[in-house]
Amino acid sequence: MKARLKNIDPLKVSRNGLIEYRRLYFELENGQWAVTDVVPTYNNYQRWSPIIAAGIGVEIEGVELIGKDKINADSPVKIYQSTLFEKNELLIESLK
Repeated sequence: MKARLKNIDPLKVSRNGLIEYRRLYFELENGQWAVTDVVPTYNNYQRWSPIIAAGIGVEIEGVELIGKDKINADSPVKIYQSTLFEKNELLIESLK
């Protein structure tokens, strides 16, 4: 599944005070919203780091959901480059 990054929270401390994490908010390709929490000290952070660095608006693929609104942080995500044709379709749809 594909998604677009819509917001990034600053680092937060977990309730037990032992872990810092960052919450990422995405709009999925089906129009629904989902979140994931990433922890800089976990191995899967290597996948999320370029996405965070790319910033709000970056499109990704490889999204796997846990439930209806939670993205599995272990998803094999990577930055997705939409084609010019797809971008034109989106622009046309937004103008309707």
